[in-house]
Amino acid sequence: MHTTLGRVAARYRCALVALSLGCPAAGLSSAAAGSESCPPPGLRWDFHEIGSDAYALALNEAGYMDIWYWDVTSCHPFASHEMLSGEWAAAIWYEGIPHDGTPSGADTAVWLTDKFYCPDFETNSSFFVLGQATSSNNPENPFPGIDTFRSTIGNGDLEIQLDVELVDLGQCWSHPMGIVPAGLDLDYVSATAQMSLFTYTVKNVSGEPISGIEFYQMLSGHAAGELAAVHTSVYDATAHTLVSEALSNYQPFSPVHASGDFRYDITQWNTLSEGDGPVSDHVDFVGFSSTLEPDAFDNWHFRGEVGRPGAGLHVTIEERDLQERPLWDEDEVAGAMMWYLPTLADQGTSSLTVALMSSTQVEQQHSDCDGDVNGDRYVNQTDLGILLAHYETWVNEAFTNGDLDGDRYVGQSDLGILLPAFGYVCLP
Repeated sequence: MHTTLGRVAARYRCALVALSLGCPAAGLSSAAAGSESCPPPGLRWDFHEIGSDAYALALNEAGYMDIWYWDVTSCHPFASHEMLSGEWAAAIWYEGIPHDGTPSGADTAVWLTDKFYCPDFETNSSFFVLGQATSSNNPENPFPGIDTFRSTIGNGDLEIQLDVELVDLGQCWSHPMGIVPAGLDLDYVSATAQMSLFTYTVKNVSGEPISGIEFYQMLSGHAAGELAAVHTSVYDATAHTLVSEALSNYQPFSPVHASGDFRYDITQWNTLSEGDGPVSDHVDFVGFSSTLEPDAFDNWHFRGEVGRPGAGLHVTIEERDLQERPLWDEDEVAGAMMWYLPTLADQGTSSLTVALMSSTQVEQQHSDCDGDVNGDRYVNQTDLGILLAHYETWVNEAFTNGDLDGDRYVGQSDLGILLPAFGYVCLP
């Protein structure tokens, strides 16, 4: 697998901030490494690469990510690019939670991660790493790469275990990502086969009950690698009961992950227009979903590359004041959900699972896809190759050999059906 952090360091200067904020992350070198001021690996915050060449993530022990590369696959025919270059981060609050840094106060939610990297700033986190994070390739999991990750952090009151499972559902268009508030022609887009399950297991180790726990998940995506500040973020709870929901039927390899109807969605995408930064040649979608209805949600902006933004959704989360805006667009956007966790007795636990998903090209998603020869819901070179291999021949089986009009002869009429649909994504 390519060195994801190395690619980002070469491409985005804001990623280099990791070298100047104290102890180095995994895969980066610094004069501070191994010094008395930096704890040894396993007790300091590091970044860990998981995934594959085509779906590469780098996350720290808190699950924080600023790096997610998506390369060419049968479902995504576009060259490797970033999907974040924003933030994937979680925060938590309970009465009396300790803080470290600015802002602070009894009513302020605390980030699990110690730093954000783009834009770069230290957070108010009081959490620290508990032991060495682990990652592996489960041979039973069809995902083609490092598909399993576990880490644990704590603050003296709580221990939070993070489990990540990378999923391959085996079909390009597998699960609805809601976009109803955007008012587009479609009510949803279908996520691709590969996605990530993030499960946070919160354990009370304080010696006394802890109540009123609030857990926040925030996503600020830059879909299609587009750095121009033209994006949309929506919250959608629509139940798409008449379409394929492959993730709902998925049984995780680790029982720690929840299964069921992932219908509560934050979905974000880029707009093809002129902007302040590089503009992509296509539209991608990134989002996260939960089986549990959030107790609050919000969409707002999250702007900049260097230094802590003075305003934005990160501040709204810290102030525990989500405004439940269903849509925010034409901006550098972020979306968040919040859930109340149950009161935890000493040694009690509670878990929350969210699924991180992606999709591509809403304007090329069609319910009528007669050119899909091989049934993978994507009309591409593979379908054309099958048709041409049987061109001007009689076939016994219609459709699967390229006979799209059902006359048992693969000819010009079949080619006339396939070519107008070339590049289409077929909705379930």
